[in-house]
Amino acid sequence: MQFISQFLSYLKANHHSKSSQENYYYILIRAKKYFEGKGITDEHQITEHLAFEYIKYVENEIKSNWIHLRSVIYLNTYFNYLEEEKIIFINPMRNIEAPKEIRIPTKVMTQKKIRENLEKIDTNNDAGIRLKTILELLYSSALRPGEVPNLELSDIDFKKQTIFIHLAKNKKDRIVPVGKIALKWLNKYITEVRPKYLKNKSSPFVFIAHNRTGKKINYPGLYYLISINLKRNNIEHFKPHSLRTSSATHLLQNGMSILYIKELLGHEDVTTTQKYLKVKERDLKRELEKKHPRFNRDKNNNGGKNEI
Repeated sequence: MQFISQFLSYLKANHHSKSSQENYYYILIRAKKYFEGKGITDEHQITEHLAFEYIKYVENEIKSNWIHLRSVIYLNTYFNYLEEEKIIFINPMRNIEAPKEIRIPTKVMTQKKIRENLEKIDTNNDAGIRLKTILELLYSSALRPGEVPNLELSDIDFKKQTIFIHLAKNKKDRIVPVGKIALKWLNKYITEVRPKYLKNKSSPFVFIAHNRTGKKINYPGLYYLISINLKRNNIEHFKPHSLRTSSATHLLQNGMSILYIKELLGHEDVTTTQKYLKVKERDLKRELEKKHPRFNRDKNNNGGKNEI
């Protein structure tokens, strides 16, 4: 597959987020390695039959719904691009139907459970410090996990206690506050751990792989390192995204306005935030009854009947 770099440049020119570009790269490189193993290096050689065989291989061997679904969607987008650019005659993925995505509801952890999990992490080693830093950051600022790999050193303002998020979902920049605990661990990771593994001294990225490459961690790599290190620390597995949901939910429970939470999460509309946090009409009514000064009947004034 010879045109992956050209396609990624196309995505960048069309303002796809960095995490989106990385996801495409991850999926396309997987496919490229598979086809090269079959002696196929040219997109013109990939027929509908071969494309279908690859998708069945992903479904049966990889056993990841995320990879399976995106292999169909991303390869279809890739070959559509090649067809539109007249690089290939016809998209070999055109008749392959994408599976339905299995969405497991993101679990909201209690404040006590999150505190217990964070305190369980062994921070006497570099992997533990990195894990602690990432989880504290995700919970502190309700970040999307996909926003973490693209954080750069210049995005962190320790003095103002903020982090700048570049072109996240909806291609929207935002600045989010970050708590003192998360900042403390960020500083520890950046000063004590990161330099040990940094091969390219000019790399701007905060979180890098602890291996010989010293490259920044990518989106799938983030999930893997969190998963494997939770297991090492005897912490029950949870989705990294649950820290974002839990953070926002705890803020709502503690009285923060949903409009502020909307800004923190980077949502376009407050109704998205309501759905995200599963805010129901009865919950809103209960909050109004407790907090609105004139929602309940005025008991001292005959139920408000005499008011004009």
